[in-house]
Amino acid sequence: NRFLLTVHYFMDIISVYNKDILKIYYIKSFYFYLVKFKNLNVKFINKSKLRNSLHRWNLNL
Repeated sequence: NRFLLTVHYFMDIISVYNKDILKIYYIKSFYFYLVKFKNLNVKFINKSKLRNSLHRWNLNL
């Protein structure tokens, strides 16, 4: 999987949440979340924005 290879190129990556709709990786050094959605869009999202989104989706982080 090219995405996983790209992700594992970074250091200190923790798989934070894994669900059908999304996969979230926390990249410590950037203080951003790398989010892979089910439609394969990959985005860097600020932590506070992601927390708000997860709250709307009834997910805990």
